[in-house]
This record gives sequence, C-alpha cells and structure tokens, in this order.
Amino acid sequence: MTQAHLYNWNSLPRETVRKGVERVGFRGDDTICVMNWLTPGMDTNPHQHDFEQLVVIVQGRVRFHVGDDVVEGGPGSMIRIPPHVMHYAEPVGDEVVLNLDIFSPCGRTTSIWSRIRRTNSHDRPARHRIGNACQKLPAALA
Repeated sequence: MTQAHLYNWNSLPRETVRKGVERVGFRGDDTICVMNWLTPGMDTNPHQHDFEQLVVIVQGRVRFHVGDDVVEGGPGSMIRIPPHVMHYAEPVGDEVVLNLDIFSPCGRTTSIWSRIRRTNSHDRPARHRIGNACQKLPAALA
C-alpha cells in the first residue's frame, strides 16, 4: 500500500558542510533534493560530478560559476548544471541564500546513493537527510 508522507525542510536536522554552508537532504527512488543555506562569506568549493543538477533559488541572490559561464540570480531563478562541469556558488549581498538542488538520475550505482539514508519505518521519526558520510554530494555547489 502506497502512503504519502509530508516533510518540511525546517523540521529536519541540518548538516553543517563547511563554514557558511548548511543543508538538509531528502530523496525518493531516483531523485535527491537538497535545501542549502549559503551564508555570505562562506567557503567556496569548486567541484564536478557524474550527474545532472538543477538549482532553484528560493531566497537571496547568488552568483553561480558553471564551467566558463557566470550567472547571477535571485528568487525564482533556475539553473541547469550538466554532468562533469566544474561549478560553485557564492552569495551576493548580505542575505542568506536558500537554494534547492535537485539531482537526477541518482541511480543506485552511484557511490553517494548508498550513503543517503531513507526512513521507511512508521515507528520512528520520518527523516530523510544526507549524512556526514556523503561529503561528495555537492549540496551547496560552492
């Protein structure tokens, strides 16, 4: 029997990735969503990965470096980052940036997939998040 479950980013435990970057992760069978809190002055982290990434800016302004391109966006902006392209983000201004990253496909063969925990039990709190072991997941793009 299929059951829908409702979760809220604000009620899940945040993980501190590095100075100025926190995240909460949630996954389904083939997709991972990560809400990131990017603080102005954060440490940046240029990186690339084997899967596509979609970014939706929810709050604040951010400058994304994607390959040789630099784009700046605010709430409602969406960015596609192709696989194998070096990228990172940096907040613009004084406001904390909230950006939602969507990773797909994130098949079971990827190394990060096996390290993302999924709670299916009804007898414990329903928490879907990325654990500390998942450092390679580009939560903040930065």
